[in-house]
Amino acid sequence: MRFACAYFRARWFYVEKVKDREEHRGYDLIAHRAKERVTISVKAAKCRWEIPDLTPREVTETGRLVADLLFIACPRHKAGHVLVIPRDAITPAHITNNEGNWSVRSTLANRYTLRSFLHPL
Repeated sequence: MRFACAYFRARWFYVEKVKDREEHRGYDLIAHRAKERVTISVKAAKCRWEIPDLTPREVTETGRLVADLLFIACPRHKAGHVLVIPRDAITPAHITNNEGNWSVRSTLANRYTLRSFLHPL
């Protein structure tokens, strides 16, 4: 969460933590800037090209991400980069329901595809 807050604050967003509020199911942060409002689901990964499983709260019944952005940080990776993936990049074809959680298929979760979503922290 700390990496996500730092990332958006560095880009002049006001960041509000809403993870535990019931009315904000499916995302952890709301970033505001002028009239722009972005909802963000935050994840931590073990390696740079991994997308952790998504919870049922983070995915709609039709297989779409609830949040506007999926933010993934890899604290073990020392290069200081994060993945910022927009909702439209994760289609229902990219995810599969895996015993209650949603797994992202390797067609999206690989370094060749994810490279375009890699941003410096």
